[in-house]
Amino acid sequence: MKKKIVAAILLLVLLLPMFAGIRRIKHLPRGRLPPESKWAVVVNDGTIAVTDDHGETSVLAKADMSGVAVETNDSGPRGTDFWWHLFGADGPAACIVPQGATGESELIAYLRALPGFDQNAVTDAMRSTNNASFAVWQRPS
Repeated sequence: MKKKIVAAILLLVLLLPMFAGIRRIKHLPRGRLPPESKWAVVVNDGTIAVTDDHGETSVLAKADMSGVAVETNDSGPRGTDFWWHLFGADGPAACIVPQGATGESELIAYLRALPGFDQNAVTDAMRSTNNASFAVWQRPS
């Protein structure tokens, strides 16, 4: 009899965390994508095109790209706290892309292949929880 009670308690102790986990999973919103995924980035032979979550598209010719920076802020983890800024020949950023945008992996692959791209600065940005900017690439003069 004692063996059955011990076995039942052991089984309960082992299975309870699993059932609690299933219960938590049931309460997660289904089919909801992060808001950043509503942004889309397309990298092709000559341009980088970014469509924001309102459907507005900005395009930057690769030949005109003069620099790349990452902006971080203190809104994470609930807010979008990591943004790519792609600069053209003059003025403010020509394209701004949130981390998690659809197509971001292709953008990162392109950027990482640029000569002089500073992966360490990107790593520092990813660790940041403050409002900060990190220069990660500048066109050689």
